[in-house]
Amino acid sequence: MRRVFCHLDPIERLAAQIIDRLDCLGSRTTKRKLERSMSAHKRPYWLDAWELLLERNCIQLLPGKRRQQIVTLTV
Repeated sequence: MRRVFCHLDPIERLAAQIIDRLDCLGSRTTKRKLERSMSAHKRPYWLDAWELLLERNCIQLLPGKRRQQIVTLTV
C-alpha cells in the first residue's frame, strides 16, 4: 500500500518516506542499503530529513561490521 505524504513540507515528507521504507524493510537495515533503495543521491533534502529524524529520536544509528551503520526505527 502506497502512503500519501503530500500535506507535509518537503523535508518532513522525505523523513516520513524514510520511516515508511524502514518499516517495509523490517525496521532495521544498513544505512547504505536504505540510501540505495531510496536513491538518496537524487533527493536534495536527504541530509536535512536525516538530521530531523535523528533530532526527534525516530531512528537510531548503531555501529556495525566493517564501517557499516545500522539504522533502527525507534517509533
